[in-house]
Amino acid sequence: MSKKILLILIWLSAVAFYMYTRMINTSLSAFSIPLINQYGFSSIDIAFAISIYSIAMLMMKIPVGVIVDRYGIDIPVMIAMAVVLIGTIIFAFPINSATLLASRFIIGVGTAFAMMSAYRLTSIILNKRLFRFYLFLWLVSSFYFRSSAKLCC
Repeated sequence: MSKKILLILIWLSAVAFYMYTRMINTSLSAFSIPLINQYGFSSIDIAFAISIYSIAMLMMKIPVGVIVDRYGIDIPVMIAMAVVLIGTIIFAFPINSATLLASRFIIGVGTAFAMMSAYRLTSIILNKRLFRFYLFLWLVSSFYFRSSAKLCC
């Protein structure tokens, strides 16, 4: 297998991991009613769980960038995938609000690697000019879809 094909396959796995983390980010909103009805969590517990995910992701952005630059992408991303898997398993069986918060914090720490690794791999595959263009295109399209979703729904 050529080096370029292998690099594209690694990039696709990083993008798939990033897409999975986007799904996990919104999953708590979808599961909030069953969590309230079946497990007895309050709306405040759900709000804290959503917030702690974002806080964990925010806290890990700079350390993730340093780790990815220093050690490469493959090993840190595999460890991050394992961390997200462990957090997802804990999230699947929430015993109390502390377990729910801990699982979302663990998932947030692991998902911080997803975006950074996808950006890093994209910058390796594309030259700098194309990377800037596609990053700009992604930014504009994300604003467009966010604003149009509010208009239609």
